[in-house]
Amino acid sequence: MTFSDYRYKAQPALGRTALITQLQRELARRNISLTGPRGTGKSCVVRALAAHSVTKQMFNAIVFCELKGRGIDGDETFYEALIQDIRQQLPPEASTEWLDPNLESPVEEKLNTTVDDWESAGHKVLFILDGIDDAFVSLQTAWSFLCNFVERAPVTFLCISRKRIRELCNTREKRDSLMSDRFKNPIDIQPMTVEDIMAILQIGGVGSSGVAPALLSASGGNPSLVIALCEEASKLADTVPLEVELINAAAQAIVQERAEELELIWQDLDPDERDVFITAGRTGNVTTPSNGARKLKCLGLLTSAGGNLKPTCRLMQDFGAGAAKGTVLLKEWFGTEASYLNSMKQVLAMRLGPKMDEECELVSNVRDAIESLERPDKASRAFRDIAEEALNVIWDVESPSHMVPALRSGPPWLKVERRWPENRSGLVELLDAMTDDRKWESSPKKANRKHFILIAHIQEAGDFKNHQNGVDMTSAFLVATAASAVELVNEMRAVGLV
Repeated sequence: MTFSDYRYKAQPALGRTALITQLQRELARRNISLTGPRGTGKSCVVRALAAHSVTKQMFNAIVFCELKGRGIDGDETFYEALIQDIRQQLPPEASTEWLDPNLESPVEEKLNTTVDDWESAGHKVLFILDGIDDAFVSLQTAWSFLCNFVERAPVTFLCISRKRIRELCNTREKRDSLMSDRFKNPIDIQPMTVEDIMAILQIGGVGSSGVAPALLSASGGNPSLVIALCEEASKLADTVPLEVELINAAAQAIVQERAEELELIWQDLDPDERDVFITAGRTGNVTTPSNGARKLKCLGLLTSAGGNLKPTCRLMQDFGAGAAKGTVLLKEWFGTEASYLNSMKQVLAMRLGPKMDEECELVSNVRDAIESLERPDKASRAFRDIAEEALNVIWDVESPSHMVPALRSGPPWLKVERRWPENRSGLVELLDAMTDDRKWESSPKKANRKHFILIAHIQEAGDFKNHQNGVDMTSAFLVATAASAVELVNEMRAVGLV
């Protein structure tokens, strides 16, 4: 069996036999809610649970109802999916004749009558509802029925979701229904351990003892990433044994060529959770956001102790540092806290003062750019807009008679007050990004007065947070905004995002 086959057949459930044993023990006495973010192997585990011999001995019948991707948008479609799966998966002796679609009785009555027959016959039935997130939110009157249905003696429910059931109660009626009390103490799926990963490697015929720890370090114990790494490393290995060096090479290949798994996980993270990997990739330290600790733990992406980076998922570090390169740079200018958008708005109001309303286009550009940070294709255009608008505002604010101070460098034919500042290569990059034109590199004569004023301001003002005395605050802020936008565009271009 290949690793690709293993992903879908899930035998024996990504090696997590301990979790299956725990679920079997809990199902013997109560309904269960199994929660965890996307890609953590929830469906793989419960499918293996349903096929396990011990589970089959515990229940007379098992109904696996996959709710994802079935267009469930309300009570009717939910009932249709539930009844269809019961009729298809239960044997004839399970009294499914009451669920005949030709019977005109209400669907709730059909289900209750069926359960009455199960109870009379002493049957125990396990219902596995996989992917309940969207389905539960769409329920109306069926919600009340379901609250009572899960309490019936012959049935036991195992619900699988990304969010906890109490978070899916999106109306007052649902919150008052005590549905979450029917599924107390939800089980959060945990990251894979070294032992779990070794079980997978045995399926693939890998015997090297050092490979499992390397996989855990690179993936953080996230099942999707473990399998992806195994598959990629196997391609690289071909006929040679799977060794640690190939795991490291596979990690680099996934970040560069197979980012689908990483992108799905990245999209599931909140901004402050993404900051963990953006910051970790740059500084080597991990600071876990208090409100994101549970999700990161469930994802298996944050297994470090004491804030050290070594055991933390390398794949997400590399992905975060690359895909969010612009985020890193912008936060260096505008603050690293999760609320930097609000901070940016405050800075705009403070620095621009009465021009806050007057220059609304610049304010809008900054807001759009920040809100588009995770969409580099859109963000790069917004950052260029910031630079262009800031340049125009600077030109309007400054006196037309303003002259660039005498500078020590520049071509001899240029008058002293118009010479290029030091670090000419950086200015070429700046002007290129501002104008999307390489003409400055070959012919500095074509640089006009507006660009020299911009250059002078950048040289004098630098970072707006540490501006020099005597430099107009508004101009300094605008220059810093433009400079940060240019830096951002260049960095994004360097990593192939624009």
